[in-house]
Amino acid sequence: MLKVSVVIPTKNGGALLRRVVSQVLKQETDFSFDLTLIDSGSSDGVIDELSALEDKRLKIIRVPAESFGHGRTRNEAIAACGGEYIALLTQDALPVDREWLAHLFTSIDSNERLAGVFGRHVAYPEADLFTKKDLKNHFDGFKDASLEVASLDEKMGGYSQGHFFSDNNAIIRRTVWEQIPYPDVSYAEDQLWAKAVMQAGWEKGFSNLGVVFHSHDYSITDLFRRSLDESRAFKEYFSYQTTRNVWTALRNWLGTSAGDVQYFFTQASLSRWALPQLAKRVFGNLVKQVGMYLGGRMSMKHEGLRRLLSYDHRLRVGLRKGKQND
Repeated sequence: MLKVSVVIPTKNGGALLRRVVSQVLKQETDFSFDLTLIDSGSSDGVIDELSALEDKRLKIIRVPAESFGHGRTRNEAIAACGGEYIALLTQDALPVDREWLAHLFTSIDSNERLAGVFGRHVAYPEADLFTKKDLKNHFDGFKDASLEVASLDEKMGGYSQGHFFSDNNAIIRRTVWEQIPYPDVSYAEDQLWAKAVMQAGWEKGFSNLGVVFHSHDYSITDLFRRSLDESRAFKEYFSYQTTRNVWTALRNWLGTSAGDVQYFFTQASLSRWALPQLAKRVFGNLVKQVGMYLGGRMSMKHEGLRRLLSYDHRLRVGLRKGKQND
């Protein structure tokens, strides 16, 4: 029986998608696995190139761009796969080594209570020092140093740890997905799925060894839009207000920026040429808080507003290039 099916939603993944596919197909395992790409209307030619690969493990599903949905598209791909477990990546999440899949599989197969396990993300080498710090600190919050996989519950550490799950890098149990598929929502499909399976009595886990490179260098405008989308999703799906009032936003900005300034000047290898990184970070912290504040208060029912302010909606309707599936 096929043990693991790897699923990657794609659209105009470019050279990085080639690298991701190559690294997945080179995974060293003692179990069988295959790879399914579900593509939503790519026009960059990469899917056509990958279609020519002579590897029977690779399957490509093409769907119309307008049919894309974070949960819906993943459900369609999973339904077409045969693996006992489903490993999930995005087209810009690159396994750091050839043991990535084996680590994820071992983590979930060894504990029958786990519905799904997400793995660590690390920043790409070219990312700025703040992105590297943020990812390390975020995923360190889930780690039990004595375990490869830590079981988590909804009560640990507040919102982000209690509900967090990332299908940028994860493995889930097919039998659980058959009972509880991904919700068809515009954002946070993975975290809503994790919430649903935990409410049904399952557990989720974190693998410290199943690692991918995955990071972004957002423009200031896109950082605002992403923050607004995230805050709206938290309010709508989890009744969680990320920034309750203007004073909270101001306090969060000052506190975060003070910590970033302190961290910046502890980096002995930095030169004065790195100062623009700090300036962008401090301004970006402010923009993020404004996006979080507004996102928790805007309904975004008007199509014009969504086209102007929503990062995810702009990607889905083709107003800008980017990864619609991360």
